[in-house]
Amino acid sequence: MTLTPRFALKGALCIASAFAVAGLSSSLAYADDDPRFQAPSSSETGSISSRSIDIKSLPSDRCTSLTNGDLCVVIQQGSSGTNYKNVKVSYSKYSGSQIHSYLGYSANGAEVTGGYFYLTSGNYRTDTWNNRYLPGCPSIVGFIYTDGQGRFQTPAAPSC
Repeated sequence: MTLTPRFALKGALCIASAFAVAGLSSSLAYADDDPRFQAPSSSETGSISSRSIDIKSLPSDRCTSLTNGDLCVVIQQGSSGTNYKNVKVSYSKYSGSQIHSYLGYSANGAEVTGGYFYLTSGNYRTDTWNNRYLPGCPSIVGFIYTDGQGRFQTPAAPSC
C-alpha cells in the first residue's frame, strides 16, 4: 500500500502532535503556557575557565556537589523593592558525558523552570530570573533536572 503525500503529511502532523501532547518537546521543560515555565531573564553558557563567578567561592549552604559537577543557587536583591529578588541557578559540569537538562528554582511552594539545554564537561550553564516577587523571605532551592537521571537540588538557601 502506498501512502499519498496528503495522508503522509497528516500522519506526520499527528505524530508531531502526539509528541507535543506527551510533553516530549526538546526545547522547553514545560509548554510556554504552563505557569511553571518562566523564561529566564538571561542564560549564560560557556567554558568553566572563563566564567565570571567562581562557584567555589560561594557559601557552602548555597551549593551541592554532584558526581560530575557543582550546582549552586545565588540570591541577590532585585531592583524593584524589598520583596523582589534576582535568582541565579548555575551548574558547572567537570566530567562525564553530555547531558540534556534544565535549571529551575522553587520558593513559596511554586516552581519555576527555564528551557532545556545540552551541556558537555568543562562547561557551565547559569539561568537568571530577575526581579521575581518573593515576599516573606522564603528559602529558595535551586535544581537541575537531567533526562535519564532525574532531579538534583541545592540546600534551601535563605533569601534575606
